[in-house]
Amino acid sequence: MAAAKTTTLTFHIEPSLKEALWAAVNREHRSIVSLVEVLIRGLVCS
Repeated sequence: MAAAKTTTLTFHIEPSLKEALWAAVNREHRSIVSLVEVLIRGLVCS
């Protein structure tokens, strides 16, 4: 089975939210992309 293609998404967030994102990334030992995917899947699939 072929791997799914990816696409780029760019967005702007407040600096304090970016700091919180980096803290979560470090705490969870994930990349930003991986963490955002987990968060979105949790919202869509729950």
